[in-house]
Amino acid sequence: MPTPWSEVFAALGDRLDETVLPRLYEAASLSTAEIRAELDREGLRRFDPGQPDLMPSGEELRSSVDAVQKRALRRVTLRGAVAGAGGLFTLPPEAVVSLVQTLHLGQRLAVIYGHDPETDAGRILLLRAMAEAVQVQLPRQNRLSLKVSELPQLASHQLAAAGEGRSLLPLVVSRAAVTLVGRM
Repeated sequence: MPTPWSEVFAALGDRLDETVLPRLYEAASLSTAEIRAELDREGLRRFDPGQPDLMPSGEELRSSVDAVQKRALRRVTLRGAVAGAGGLFTLPPEAVVSLVQTLHLGQRLAVIYGHDPETDAGRILLLRAMAEAVQVQLPRQNRLSLKVSELPQLASHQLAAAGEGRSLLPLVVSRAAVTLVGRM
């Protein structure tokens, strides 16, 4: 028979399991209004679903995307230089910063193409895009809630499919190398 304390800790564990990732996503996200204001300040065109008659051309959207990507690349280059100077000790924080910067880039691109990252559909789009960027296959259902306890299963499934063995490090390093070489 479980003790009251074990039930409390089990309930707390379940609650944390369900809320940690969504809260981290919210904490790291930019607001759609901030992104729109930033793009407008920089004179970058974007599609606004509320004003379909003012639809920018594909060339104008591509120009906006190029400008946002160039700025993101400068930030990534600076981050990589700082992380490289710190060596192995800066690897964990650099990985977190990398994920946040990837999220911000995805949010900006979504806004340029007329999606709202604050809606459920926008969040699903971003999560799928980020998972695709790091070649992690998410479950088929379009749900926003991904539990922390599901991450090892997703990672181990990807490792088995990639044939990399039991360590996540070779998979991350090889994918990072492919991404870096692809940018050159």
